[in-house]
Amino acid sequence: MPNDNYSKYFDLSPFAIFTIDIKGNIVNINKAAAELMGYSKKHLLSKNVSDFRTSIKNTLSAGAIRKLTKNSTTLGHFTITNKNKKVIDLLVRIVKISKNTNALFCQNITDQIQKEKNLLALSLRDKLTGVYNRTFFDEQLELLHQNIQRAKVSKNHVVLMIDVNGLKIINDSFGHKVGDDLLINMADILVASTRKNDVIARIGGDEFAILATNCRKDKTNKITSRIDRNVRNYNKSRKDERLLLSISVGAASYSEKADNPTPDKLLKRADDRMYNAKILSSSSVRSEILNTFLRILNSKDHIAAGHADRIRFLFNKLSSKLDLNKQEKLDCEALALLHDIGKITIPDKILNKKSKLTSTEMKTIKVHTSKGEAIIAQMSELRHLAKYVRNHHEWWDGSGYPDGLVGEEIPLQCRIVSILDAYDAMTSKRPYGKILSKEAAIKELKKMSGKQFDPNLVKTLIKIL
Repeated sequence: MPNDNYSKYFDLSPFAIFTIDIKGNIVNINKAAAELMGYSKKHLLSKNVSDFRTSIKNTLSAGAIRKLTKNSTTLGHFTITNKNKKVIDLLVRIVKISKNTNALFCQNITDQIQKEKNLLALSLRDKLTGVYNRTFFDEQLELLHQNIQRAKVSKNHVVLMIDVNGLKIINDSFGHKVGDDLLINMADILVASTRKNDVIARIGGDEFAILATNCRKDKTNKITSRIDRNVRNYNKSRKDERLLLSISVGAASYSEKADNPTPDKLLKRADDRMYNAKILSSSSVRSEILNTFLRILNSKDHIAAGHADRIRFLFNKLSSKLDLNKQEKLDCEALALLHDIGKITIPDKILNKKSKLTSTEMKTIKVHTSKGEAIIAQMSELRHLAKYVRNHHEWWDGSGYPDGLVGEEIPLQCRIVSILDAYDAMTSKRPYGKILSKEAAIKELKKMSGKQFDPNLVKTLIKIL
């Protein structure tokens, strides 16, 4: 060593220090370097730095060091393997000691590099589902497009777009936790349905995309068939009907046309086909969602099972005495089925509570009218019924909810279903009260005539009862 101070620093330095000759032979090391490598000092002094090279591009070697010093750069990032064959990342400062000797001051940055890799990986992943995000998907699609342009790869590559149907309704009805669970389950299904090298990404709130490389039409069909089959099997295994999945799929391939589309055009083709598939099945999808909601309501509500059928039975009797047109009759029958749909959002402990509800619980119950309105409003064929679902708890004297409508401001359909709803509730089994006889229920209707109920409808209903 040049002097005692240097020797002291050399021995006590927290940095791993190697001195090497021009060929990369290790001339000297300090204690920290021996500990880093896991070998004795004696063992290492018989070695060349290249003996610890890795399969990684920036491996430490005499040639790499000469290249750095030639370019007047004295700081470099290298990798090296220790005794346990563990790859170690090193930040190396090179100090020229003599014409043929360099000192390497090495800082172990393995943990830092791994953290950076982890952060990079996380930045490319969708936080909720764990599949890739839109940024990574777009990068991979653009890279593939460039390779096709340069004729480096074939055109047998496919983009699939997958949309989770009704997610907004589910989020609005059951909360985002249920919607998030659906998305996580959907991502798992896509991973199970695709090949190892396929890129799966969540590219929107309810949309996923798959980039399937080296994928001819027959392989594309196999992927879509597996997705469809796995969704069906998943739905069969669900005990919680809130977590049933309905999806629409569209696909577009580079090889199907000669125009060599840009990534944006290819995505749009797949998206348009997915949207067309959604439109073609929209009625069945909405019907499926609605039936699921009604099954959930029947399982939650003490009256719901059979309640709608009993109301419709009473309505058929009542309607013969009322001057209703065809549309009004259809609306009343549909409202009899759907008026309490918002109750699927009410906790069971409140919905089926046997004792008197607190004021806070009552507020929660009352929200079911607006919740039901929001659900029905998202179904195009039923959208005109949303206002009736909202107002079926309005009272004739204006003391009902949610809007405090008075008298004939309340839609006729709401007034009809309201009185039938109340009569059936009084004469059916319920946790918060005893079953009333027909006579007692009629007495209650008379008592509330002109207050809760349209007095003319009370008179007409009593006649048919």
